[in-house]
Amino acid sequence: MALISREFQRILHSRLKLLQLSFIFVLLSLLLETKASFASLFLTFLIKIPLTSLLYYLAQKALKNLLYSFWSFFLFLLFWELARLFIFDLNLGGIILNSASLITLGILGILLFSPLFYPQIRWWEYDFRFISDFPIKLSHEEKQYEGRILDIKREVVVIWLFEAHPLNEAFQLSFQYYGKEDELEGIVKMVRPHPYGRGYYVTLLLSVSGDFFETPEELKKKILHLNRLVEDYRSEKKFMKFKETPLDER
Repeated sequence: MALISREFQRILHSRLKLLQLSFIFVLLSLLLETKASFASLFLTFLIKIPLTSLLYYLAQKALKNLLYSFWSFFLFLLFWELARLFIFDLNLGGIILNSASLITLGILGILLFSPLFYPQIRWWEYDFRFISDFPIKLSHEEKQYEGRILDIKREVVVIWLFEAHPLNEAFQLSFQYYGKEDELEGIVKMVRPHPYGRGYYVTLLLSVSGDFFETPEELKKKILHLNRLVEDYRSEKKFMKFKETPLDER
């Protein structure tokens, strides 16, 4: 079970509201296209509405627990509503409501495509030589930990650690580049156990560190620099993997 800070819980709750709004649009669309005949009523109330409700329920449950299976339900709903819009003979009201549901789902997908909710974990890479997770050191109360950055986007970073840490705990993140070392401060906002029991995925929100007089602009530059370092590290590992020359000969 994931531990989530209150502010992040509020953000997740707002995303769940978007999913519920999409369901309301679809439900109204199904009711609007129902005709006054036994076959139409049977199809709507005993097949369409129950199946649609089940899909949205499973999607909401997966999103609430931040399960990656959410994306399977999300894509199925997206394709189903696209099919209804372009294949089925909907009236004007049905078209408007179905389009509103699609737009809501699209906005939801864009907002959820973030390491805050679903970090991009490269589980397919098994060769340690080509693992593209950026190595980093963390320190807290004179204790040091080694971790790897799994995903980063702006000020949100997800780190793989072997130790669990309480919410709102502050860390000093140390990272090296071209022989130099820099630091940022991160606050723990979410802790999720590894699916196979190999440590924890710790989500941190990067904040001001070091000099008290450090300006927000300088902080933004540091965060942007770390983002670029992670991307460069991944590109380098990818290049090494697909290069024909064996690793030992480089």
